Amino acid sequence: MIARGDIEPLIVVTPSFYSYGLFGDDDMKEIKEFSQVKVDSTNNFIKELRYDLIPAVEGKYSTYADGTKEENFISSRDHRALAGLSNGCRITYLGGMVENFDYFSWFGCYSASIDSQMILNALNSETFNQYSLNYMFNADGIYDFAYNSHKKMVKELLEDEKFNQDNVEYVQIAFGYHSARSWRVAFYDSLQRFFK
Repeated sequence: MIARGDIEPLIVVTPSFYSYGLFGDDDMKEIKEFSQVKVDSTNNFIKELRYDLIPAVEGKYSTYADGTKEENFISSRDHRALAGLSNGCRITYLGGMVENFDYFSWFGCYSASIDSQMILNALNSETFNQYSLNYMFNADGIYDFAYNSHKKMVKELLEDEKFNQDNVEYVQIAFGYHSARSWRVAFYDSLQRFFK
């Protein structure tokens, strides 16, 4: 995409996330329940993202941050995106919007949702209300089990003034499921929206 001129040059970082604790490794009774191990690994990754991963990458490569201090990452947030699929999408909401909105302003959200009020409370909080959202690209396959809840969450977000038709997009992927094919389409499309 960069070579063809479809997008501007950018760095894509794909970290590992150790998502232990989802489906039964600590006496869970129902498949939809999140274990404490899962909650802890999510919370740890959110901190690792801010305090370890971003400084490591941006300290090594040429980016828009003029250093590796917090103020450098805050002042360069318009040049940083966070995207994820399924559980990675939950991490995008929690790790990017709810906890680190001062570091990110572009979001790719594929095949998951959280309580929209968590996002609204964070973005309208005293900590983050001075920051704007550049773009939030959302996508689901029409046969994805996350489709209805994600679509509902986006609709609820659009009722708040921070979200509007200029900075939020929701794409339905024809014949798409909760699958790598749908996520490749979503990622390809969102890369063409970021940093414009």
